[in-house]
Amino acid sequence: FGFGGVGGEEDDLAMAIRLSMAQGDGEGFSIPADMDPNMPMQIDLNRVLQESLGGADLGFPFGAPNNQDDNQDNQPKDDDKAENDGNDNKDTGENKDVEPNVDGAEPKTPAPPKPPTGFPKPPTKKTKSRRSRPTETDWFIKICAVTQVLDVLCFRKKKAYPFRRQVLHDLTRKSWQETKKETIKPRIIMVENLPCVPLDRHSELVSTLAVVFDDLIASVRNSLYVPFDHANKISCNFGFVEIQSLSKVDEAIEKLSKYKFKLPQQLKDVVPKTDKTSYSLKAKSFLELETNKDPRVTTFLKGLLYDESKKELSPAFKKVLSEVFVLFAGDKAGVLDFKALSALQLQSMGEKMDQKTFDFIVSKYDNNTIVREVPGKDGAECVSEKIHGLTLKGFIAHYETDQVPNQDPGYTWSELEALGYDLHLERSFYFKLEDAITAMESNHFAKLIVDEQIVRYAEDLVAEFELASPLLLSHSHIKPIEESNYLSQVFPLVAKLPLPALRLRFQILHHLNTALKDVLSCINFGSSGWLSQTVTKCRGLMFHMVKMTFFYKVLGQTAVKVPQPTVSINRLKLAAVKEKDPPKCLDDYLKNTCFGITFHHLKKTPPSHFRQKKPPGAEPHFALKIDFKGENVEGEGGPYRQFFTDISRELTHVLPLLIPCPNAITGTGKNQDKYITAPSCKSRVHLEMYKFLGKLMGMAIRTGVMLTIDFPEFFWKPLVGQPLELADLSKVDKSLYGFLEFIKNCEREDLEGPNRKIFEKFQILLSDKTEVLLKPHGDQIDVNWANRGEYVDLVISKRLHEARAQTNAIREGMNSVVPPMLMKICTWRDLEWRVCGKPIIDIKLLKRHTEYSGVLPTAPHIMYFWQTLQSFSQEDRRAFVRFAWAQERLPGSDQEFERTRTRMLIKPFDTSNPDNCFPKADTCFFNLMLPAYSSAEILRKQFLFAIHTDADSMDADDPQEEEPLGRPTRTGLSAFLDFR
Repeated sequence: FGFGGVGGEEDDLAMAIRLSMAQGDGEGFSIPADMDPNMPMQIDLNRVLQESLGGADLGFPFGAPNNQDDNQDNQPKDDDKAENDGNDNKDTGENKDVEPNVDGAEPKTPAPPKPPTGFPKPPTKKTKSRRSRPTETDWFIKICAVTQVLDVLCFRKKKAYPFRRQVLHDLTRKSWQETKKETIKPRIIMVENLPCVPLDRHSELVSTLAVVFDDLIASVRNSLYVPFDHANKISCNFGFVEIQSLSKVDEAIEKLSKYKFKLPQQLKDVVPKTDKTSYSLKAKSFLELETNKDPRVTTFLKGLLYDESKKELSPAFKKVLSEVFVLFAGDKAGVLDFKALSALQLQSMGEKMDQKTFDFIVSKYDNNTIVREVPGKDGAECVSEKIHGLTLKGFIAHYETDQVPNQDPGYTWSELEALGYDLHLERSFYFKLEDAITAMESNHFAKLIVDEQIVRYAEDLVAEFELASPLLLSHSHIKPIEESNYLSQVFPLVAKLPLPALRLRFQILHHLNTALKDVLSCINFGSSGWLSQTVTKCRGLMFHMVKMTFFYKVLGQTAVKVPQPTVSINRLKLAAVKEKDPPKCLDDYLKNTCFGITFHHLKKTPPSHFRQKKPPGAEPHFALKIDFKGENVEGEGGPYRQFFTDISRELTHVLPLLIPCPNAITGTGKNQDKYITAPSCKSRVHLEMYKFLGKLMGMAIRTGVMLTIDFPEFFWKPLVGQPLELADLSKVDKSLYGFLEFIKNCEREDLEGPNRKIFEKFQILLSDKTEVLLKPHGDQIDVNWANRGEYVDLVISKRLHEARAQTNAIREGMNSVVPPMLMKICTWRDLEWRVCGKPIIDIKLLKRHTEYSGVLPTAPHIMYFWQTLQSFSQEDRRAFVRFAWAQERLPGSDQEFERTRTRMLIKPFDTSNPDNCFPKADTCFFNLMLPAYSSAEILRKQFLFAIHTDADSMDADDPQEEEPLGRPTRTGLSAFLDFR
């Protein structure tokens, strides 16, 4: 799993990769003389393999880098290839098994290629290897292909070598073909047997059905379309809805076909009397209906283009026509002359327009004659030219009065698909490969951060579409970001991209991650080779799921089965001591806090004991066994999670190790609710405590429990080896950033002369107000006009690295529990999510991992419960999670829920008067006992009281004592607040 540092030596698999990248002396692989071994990606890997592995032509998914022939289909036949391989090997003298031609004799068939030194040999039956070896070179081909793509994406600013452009062109060609595939229609289903309502209640019916479909099946938001029969002035009894994932279509059809839709009370008085109040729905796939030429498909397709009630085109289709007009006419004020209309028809219908048809269309609809400048012949000056053609108004009228109302909409949709538009009426792809290549070579993608934002945007869409991974996203899931959308502020570079370019780039990144998923385990991240360094540099281009799959495999391989350390804590005694005499010195912190007691107790425990092997089945995974003395606790999960919650509170409110960001003190800027390390805590004991904090972070990563502390990226970046920048400093200390900007841009008289405004020395206050010198005798050196640049640079350097010793101690502790090489593939966000979880409570994510026992998920009070949770603020959501699970954050993804075997179980609450009862929770097992409330309002009231009056005491209620009515409890973890 690429964990090369454990054994202390490089394994043969990593050696082969290193040699393939020409990092060593070339042993085993022959590098031709015309290639530069110091530029690994300039090497034609096909030729290297051919000359080193006995003439094997292995080929690459994205083409050979130095192949000057763009025609990939023009490949030599097998016989010709064998002959060429033989000749090549004869010339280089590398292949001893191929005899040269003698007197025109046929060359003998070459023997199978012999792997060079360091190349992994296939295991035999007698070989006892701890991991299987590949018997072929498929893995090597994949690594070479990934390396080529990484080189193109990572080193885009450097000179564009021919091989680099060729790889980009080949990759663009493959991805462009993918974006042309239809991926929306397979995800659409038709639902029939719907109730019919009049026009004034049509939108109400659609809203009601949308809520039901959202709860029952994984439908795309706002995708439900129910046609209206204008002749009978009533809605149709069928509708079309889009499913989020192709893999969920069959399940959605099955669920809908078994579902009985109950008409809401407010709609019962408007349906025909002959109709029922309960409707047995049926569902079919769109592709099946389209194959059978079902007329309802025509109704659906026409409805997307044309508003029958207003007798005009839909706004979305008008927008499309405007875009097409500009594309072929140049601008909205232009006209479509014969040449432009002929080109448009050739692209959309595959045939040119004749002059007679052009004259008919132009005479029938709005037209105009304009004057435009055209280049003269042989480089002469531009000349004016009159052109006559169809205006934008006439172009739209052609479709509005003739094309759409009077013809099969399938013809119009065929034209739109040929022009690159999908069923959402979004331009999905470039209809010319040349345009796609030009877009990928444009300045839009000049910086790596653009691709990193695309990856993060894809991760956001995964949550929106309730998918497990961006690998399950298709290009049609990628939506444009409107200026009014808050995401335009989060991903500003993505918002500027044209949608075809965005989808094409996503497809390229999708190909990269698909390949990386299979080869990450072959990369030795413990080495300093080109490949490991490049993957580290491009870590932001890897999908989170791809990284974490590899990440957790390594954790599993490095876990050990040893006795579990046990820590006993008397929290009741500690609470009494803190209330009577709060800790004031370091000795008090070590004796009278959970952190200090645990730190002292585990000080000599080998770090390997914190790498506990994950138990089989559904057994919970803990690094420590926590014993809360004097508290009636059921199970081990609750105390373990509560321990980390208590530690988090001590770190932020009691211990001196962490301090609020300077922005919290000044009340300006971002991250006012976040904490950073205290730079003055650098004694030997302090650094040991920081090291133990790192170990706790490692335990959190391994076992899935979370430290509920908010740290800024200023804290996380150094832990994963990402450099800090001035922008990071501004996010924790905006006042200092503004002061430095003023110093850099101030006038000379601000620093010198009788009207001087700035009186600064070469000294600075750190985040915890500790004063330090920036240079020897800095307290005696004034900041002036000449040395102001030096002052600014020294301040930035000192403040960016003010907590280097503390960060190194945390990293050392964490690396003793988690393999340090794994940090090379993590971004700072990845590490934050692993240690502290996502700060946002995602209710949809929780709902996907909720099970039900003794109650149906469609029961009214269950529906009230999810609606209420969705309406909660983030603070209320955290309070609920703390009430039900003794944590304030949830696992950040479906993958993390499954890895930690986390699920919420909702059980019935047996009572004759549910509206007067509060919910109960068993935090050890994340179980919630939910009374069958009669309304959402009552549920909200009872829940808010319960989750905000719950205490953290572990002294659970005596199971033999009768539960008082209306008493909210957390059995097994914390009891109801003692009302006295």
